[in-house]
Amino acid sequence: YTAFLNMIATDNTYKGLGIAKKIFNYSERYFREQKYNNIQLDVFQSNEVARHWYENMGFIKEESSFFYEQNMEDSSKDIPDMMILNLSQFNCLYEKFGFSFLQLSAGVQSFTLGIIDDNIIIREDKISEEILVAVKSFFKDYNFKKIYYKGQEKNSEKYKYIDEIHRMKLTLQ
Repeated sequence: YTAFLNMIATDNTYKGLGIAKKIFNYSERYFREQKYNNIQLDVFQSNEVARHWYENMGFIKEESSFFYEQNMEDSSKDIPDMMILNLSQFNCLYEKFGFSFLQLSAGVQSFTLGIIDDNIIIREDKISEEILVAVKSFFKDYNFKKIYYKGQEKNSEKYKYIDEIHRMKLTLQ
């Protein structure tokens, strides 16, 4: 089993006091007790402080993906009907944490979007133009600010490159 660690953060006022390490040690102990074999996390390549901290904790880079921004401009193409499949679960998590995942379907395609604050994260490696148009249209009325794309496909013509994301893994013994 693999546990995914979403974030460890401390207020700048308390950095350097070992608080993050205590939180991590507690999490690691908990995951071991629950019989997890690995802990994984994602960190931006440009976040050198966090990357080095995770490496010092024993994490090893497993793979990388690209992180891009796309604008929310309108398109005149036909827009497929979209349906949210997990609205109540999304609302609970979003209200509590400020981020969550929406499971949607458009036509015959199902996909997942990450929502963080007023931003959309497209997580599929390859998303059809039809889905992208549907996402832009669907969320236009909700005042989302940006759409980000995370995936293996390198495409600087379609998106504005932001950073690279490293998936890191710690093997628990």
